[in-house]
Amino acid sequence: MAGKYPVDEFDIAARQRTTRGAHRKRESSAKWWIALIAILILAPALGYGIVKMNQISVAPPSHKPSVSAPAQPSATAPEAGTAGTEGSPAPASEAPAPAEEASPSASPTPAAEVDHSRSTLILNASGISGYAAAHQRQLTEAGFTTTSIGNYQHAAPAHSQIFYPEAADLPTVEAIGAELGITDFVENASASGDSIVVVLAGDTRN
Repeated sequence: MAGKYPVDEFDIAARQRTTRGAHRKRESSAKWWIALIAILILAPALGYGIVKMNQISVAPPSHKPSVSAPAQPSATAPEAGTAGTEGSPAPASEAPAPAEEASPSASPTPAAEVDHSRSTLILNASGISGYAAAHQRQLTEAGFTTTSIGNYQHAAPAHSQIFYPEAADLPTVEAIGAELGITDFVENASASGDSIVVVLAGDTRN
């Protein structure tokens, strides 16, 4: 090689310059992945928010239907002579009065029972011997347990009678009369005392 050239300022600058490659240094792709993930996450949320905002702004306000009260009929009375004519209000029919509740019927008073042990005196006013005794046996066979006999000391009555002191004895008197065929009953305490008195006038069956 021919002689060397003297060192000049260009040589000095070349020595101080560092050698660089022809290609640029490759940058990291991590930030691109982060940006992509953020877009994938935020995009649906953003779209959902936009849809909701559109729905809120577009949806018409809800209104509850108002219920108007029915018109009240006029309280003004119709003029005289117009009742029942066309266009005039017909008079309201009166509501029927509620039926009174039927009061429970009073329970009937229980009938007094026949007292077969009631003291009964049988007096013979017929003049027939043994007439009172025969009727006494008849009552005894019918279940009457307290009977006695005697003769009637006054004028004989036209027909047989039964005297009793109080109303409570009437069922027993009726039972005795049915047994002896007597239908004339007289409530008279002064005539009978404390007993039922049967006066036989000869017109009864024995």
